[in-house]
Amino acid sequence: MALTYLRDRNGFIIGKVEVLRNGDKMLMDRNGHILGKYLSKTNLTIDYYGHIVGRGDVLTMLLR
Repeated sequence: MALTYLRDRNGFIIGKVEVLRNGDKMLMDRNGHILGKYLSKTNLTIDYYGHIVGRGDVLTMLLR
């Protein structure tokens, strides 16, 4: 499970992406709250509530 930190232009962490064993990805905000997931088998990105937000890996679109 790989972890990638997302930073703003000042270097502050604004989120992190964790790659899961099955190839899916999970996006969390800086406090560790799950914002959404990318499902590799279906090639869909879903938000915290399970709503489809896009095709492909568009997880960073969920950051505010």
